[in-house]
Amino acid sequence: MTQASLSGKTILIAEDDPDLREILTDMLTLHGAKVLAAENGPSALALLGTEEIHMILSDMRMPGGDGMELLKGVRSRDVSGPPFIFLTGYSDVGAEVAIAQGAQDMLPKPYDNDKLVARMLDFLS
Repeated sequence: MTQASLSGKTILIAEDDPDLREILTDMLTLHGAKVLAAENGPSALALLGTEEIHMILSDMRMPGGDGMELLKGVRSRDVSGPPFIFLTGYSDVGAEVAIAQGAQDMLPKPYDNDKLVARMLDFLS
């Protein structure tokens, strides 16, 4: 595991499960990333203007504002950035639809941490 692989990158996480949000934050921090965490789409959108975000990881289904709403909000501000990956256990939306709307990928939960980081690096390089 390359600890500094995400060094200098700021990752925004939108995840309603507080335990999973903390696990993702800890794991990405160990890989060198700065992490901003939100409990839903509107909270994540509020963090967007605070500093440069290099990637967004989002759950699909969240009370108070789902991942697709977040994706649409992000893309309405900036069509070309930052890369957006959905992490989802269950979704009414398929990967093809999410990608057509501007996401880069959709990974199923549970996911392997090393594979997630490798996939993130694919979009950050």
